[in-house]
Parts: sequence; C-alpha cells; structure tokens
Amino acid sequence: MAWGCNAWCTLGIGKNPKMVRVPTAVAPESFGASVPAFVDAGDGFTMVVTADGALYACGMNAWCQLGLGDHACPPFLKHVGDTGKFKGQLARSMRCGSVHSIILTEDNTLWSCGLATEPLCGTQDRVAGYVKIPARVRHARFHGNDVIVFAAGVSHSAATTSTGDLYTWGPGVNYSRIDSFKYSALGHNNSHIQWLPRKVPPVALGGARIGRWHDLRQDFVLAFVMATHKRLGQHCVFHALLCEIIIIIFSPVYTPKTLDGFECPLRRLS
Repeated sequence: MAWGCNAWCTLGIGKNPKMVRVPTAVAPESFGASVPAFVDAGDGFTMVVTADGALYACGMNAWCQLGLGDHACPPFLKHVGDTGKFKGQLARSMRCGSVHSIILTEDNTLWSCGLATEPLCGTQDRVAGYVKIPARVRHARFHGNDVIVFAAGVSHSAATTSTGDLYTWGPGVNYSRIDSFKYSALGHNNSHIQWLPRKVPPVALGGARIGRWHDLRQDFVLAFVMATHKRLGQHCVFHALLCEIIIIIFSPVYTPKTLDGFECPLRRLS
C-alpha cells in the first residue's frame, strides 16, 4: 500500500494522481512472482526488496539513485537487477537517502548508487557524474568485516560491522553551511569531508561496541544457563526463583570478577 505525494511517480502506481490521500494498493505484478519483504522511501523515490531477493525501484532518478543505469523516472516499480547483478548475490535490504541509495546483499556486502560528486556512495573519491548502477563498497573499507546495519542520510552515510564498529562517510553537514561548523556529524572530531568509509574511533564511543555485539561475562552466562536450563537447573535450590535469578545476574550493581559476589544476595533468597 502507498499514499502521499506522487509528483515524481514515487508511489509506483503510475503518473497519476499527483496526490494519493488514502492507502492504495501497488499492483502485485510489480514484484513479479514474489512479495515485498522490505521497503524504504527516499526523497521522491521508493525501493523494495522482495522475499526472493530482487530489488525494485521507482520515482525520482535525476541523480541515478535508483541504480537503473539512466536518469529516467519510472512510474512503476522496475527491477534494478536488470542492470546491476550484484555479482550473483541477492539483495537483502536497502536504504534510500536524498541523492543516493545503499543496498546490502546476502553476503553482507554494501553496494551504492547515486550522485558521485558528493561523498555519499563510499565507493571512490570525488568523480564527475554519477554511480549509475550499484557499485560495490569494498570490504577492505571496513577492515574486511561484514556490514550488518547501515543508513543513508541526506548528507552522510553510516554502517556498523559484525565486529560492532561504526563507520561513517560524507560531508556530515549541508554543503552550503559546512564552513560555519567546527566539527562535522561524522564522529571523527574534525570537519573533514570523508569520501570513503572511515571507522569512528572507539574512544569516541566510550570504548563500547555498537549494537548487539557486547561481550557478556562468562560467569554471568554460566549462572544464567544453570538457573534457567530445565536439566541443568532441576536440582538448583533457586530453580523456582527464575525472575530473581535473572535480576541478580544482569543487575549492574553486582560486578565482581568471580561468582563470589553472588553469595550474599543468594543467601537472602534462600
């Protein structure tokens, strides 16, 4: 279903009407024999990944952000795979910015397309023209690690790898005002324009890793498993106190390096 401004054929339902005020079904045949699995809307354009890993796009394409190899603005969803094969990989998800798009394939590799005279695609330094079909952002830019989470902003891009590291690239702020900022929004503690992905220093993040890649203490994991596993915990005197055990294990108050620190609270529960 789609609704809103359709001035640039953004909705994938044809050129008219220019404004769709209620949710309107997009023709099922737009996705071939598959169904939509992931949708994102950019500045005047839309992209869809289907359940079988195909990528479709429609709408504003003045900067080749649809990855179709031209500047035409298709009124209906068009298969991006006709021009960009992703080296045989299927599309997993995508993010739409303003003048560029970023695609993630099933092998956790990033691809991008769009305006090449701005530092958004992350594939190369400044060049004249456009990245007309999706180009690969080299794994080496992420120190050989897979990309898991990513974003395409209006004036910058970002990605998080399987190691929990954050990479950013772009001007960070609007070009017309960039000289008025002392620091950019890229997290590198400078105002430099970053054409290629660059790792944000861990110290800037307090030494923490991004997302779900935080280490758990081994003794916490062991205590949790023994208290909750039906077989391992069946003889535990605290087996009936599951909620209390979980609270104790993950409470930030108890941070000893050994299990000795649990003796006092466990005695209270007994």
